[in-house]
Amino acid sequence: MMIKNVQIENLRFAAGSQQHSAVVILTTDHATLCLTGRTSLAGTADRAEIRAALFADAMRQVRQLPEFRTGEQQIALE
Repeated sequence: MMIKNVQIENLRFAAGSQQHSAVVILTTDHATLCLTGRTSLAGTADRAEIRAALFADAMRQVRQLPEFRTGEQQIALE
């Protein structure tokens, strides 16, 4: 699976739980995946840092899908 584009939409911060969340949209060569990414960074964290952490959480979720967990398919970034 080749990831061609990454979008972060609906970024929110919950002060009570100190957690950022957003919809992470991965456009690939075969499909579009929409995942809910979460990260526990401070409310004052840099936007680039938040985006990177949300992307990392989305990738963690993708790697848990059966086709990637078994190594049947590989993930690559364009």
